[in-house]
Amino acid sequence: MPTRKPQTKSPWRHLVWILPLLVVDFFLSRSLSAGCARSGAPDKGGDAPAVAARLAQLVRANAHKADFGILGAKYIPRALADHGYAADAFA
Repeated sequence: MPTRKPQTKSPWRHLVWILPLLVVDFFLSRSLSAGCARSGAPDKGGDAPAVAARLAQLVRANAHKADFGILGAKYIPRALADHGYAADAFA
């Protein structure tokens, strides 16, 4: 019976799932740093307090358990803290 040669794993195998995450993270961070709302228009503070209040309400309803994934972990606590919900952001 012939012996099988161990397969070597390609160092590029992780790019299949890392690359899309990096692309999403890049564009999400650019749009948030530019202050863009969902509609693409710059947010002048009109709906940001209402969105932050709703976000804090959702975080409290989930008993402060992270339910937003790794990409949200960069933005959700910062957004809550910037709008006066630091206790909810870091509870």
